[in-house]
Amino acid sequence: MSTPSTKTTVAAPVPAPAAVPAKRKQKFPVYLAIYNLGSAFAWFYVLFHLVQYLVRSQGDYTRAIGSCAEPLIRIQTLALLEIVHSATGIVKTPLVTTVIQVFSRLLLVWGVLVPFAVPEVRGHWAVSTMIGAWCVAEIVRYLYYAEAIRGEQVPVFLTWCRYSFFFVLYPIGAGSEWILLIQSLDAAKKFSPYLYYAYVAIACLYPPGLFVMYTHMMAQRRKVMRQQRVKTD
Repeated sequence: MSTPSTKTTVAAPVPAPAAVPAKRKQKFPVYLAIYNLGSAFAWFYVLFHLVQYLVRSQGDYTRAIGSCAEPLIRIQTLALLEIVHSATGIVKTPLVTTVIQVFSRLLLVWGVLVPFAVPEVRGHWAVSTMIGAWCVAEIVRYLYYAEAIRGEQVPVFLTWCRYSFFFVLYPIGAGSEWILLIQSLDAAKKFSPYLYYAYVAIACLYPPGLFVMYTHMMAQRRKVMRQQRVKTD
């Protein structure tokens, strides 16, 4: 008597879930944390002295630069490290936009405010609006970076500030820079006609430069806000 054959059913192997790549670790986290927190504090220091002077002087912007010139020069010159960080890959920031922002500010500090101690430049109201816009933007930016280095989710409010304030701060900051550059043309012409024409050329580059920075930040904002919505869903 033959025994009936038993058909063995073999379950199809279940494919293993795709491996999720590990989150890339931040290079030099301790250094970057100290750098970002220190920079945020330095810009707050500049803003504090600027606001304190304007309040005490009842809005006399003509001498506002004297209240914060020294720390402003130091912290803005130190921003050259931003280019080094981007070029060496320590941070993931586009090199072109970083160079544009850093050198445009260094131009205003070392090429306008420092050499041309004339009322048309240092006594202009655009000095106060420019420095104020720089301070607020940098305080928010550096605090955001410091939080991001921790590897945890950045607070929603800080993220919103980082990617929303630029709508107002970029036009104020860049517009003030452009005004001061124009105000310095007479002094630059007396110093050197070559410097004068160079500043005229740079002034013409400001509108497209602002467009590049503005569209870059708008693209970054859309990307970050989309990620925020995904995390909250």
